[in-house]
Amino acid sequence: MSKALKIVMGITMLTGGIMAQKMTVHAAESNTRTGQAVRMNGTVSLASQVENNPAVKAAHYQVTQAVQALTMATTAVKTAMSDLQAAQTTLDAANKTLAKNQKIQTHMGVLKQAATDRHVKATKALDEQLATKKTSQTAVTTAQAAVTKSQAAVQVAQSNFDKDNSAANKVTLQTTQAKLKTVQETLTAAQANLDKTNEHVMMAEEELANAKIEVSGTSRDF
Repeated sequence: MSKALKIVMGITMLTGGIMAQKMTVHAAESNTRTGQAVRMNGTVSLASQVENNPAVKAAHYQVTQAVQALTMATTAVKTAMSDLQAAQTTLDAANKTLAKNQKIQTHMGVLKQAATDRHVKATKALDEQLATKKTSQTAVTTAQAAVTKSQAAVQVAQSNFDKDNSAANKVTLQTTQAKLKTVQETLTAAQANLDKTNEHVMMAEEELANAKIEVSGTSRDF
């Protein structure tokens, strides 16, 4: 049996006893004015006894303490619920931010891989263009040497023809001139090819530079 229940039962028994005493007093009193005064005095006396009874005072104190405890507990529960709601709101916001960051991170990973692939491709393209440039440069050098050699042969043939305009010297001059024209055309084509290759090299170098910037940027962001 709880303490509160014991107190309530005690109050009930005490009240019952007092009421029994009250009924006894009423039964003994007469209908005279003196009896009425005694009854009124007896009633006040019984109420005073109940109010001042230690058990009743203790019960009142226990009830007051219980009400205060209940009030404090109710306030604490409300505060805890408010804190819980705020914590849940913060957690939800954090989860949303985390999901967003994870999505961005994944996207940045894809961009970084794409930038890396671009860098590899640009490096390979530049290496190929540099190799082509080397070949083109060799072709130009070879053609230039052939032109220089043919020009010298034409000069010799022209000098011989000027000294002796024989049919043989004329044929030699014409042959050297035709050969010079051919090597000059070869040189022109080789130079055009070299110029084109140089443009490709510049484009490949620019692409590689951009790829390096992209790799650097995505690596920093990632």
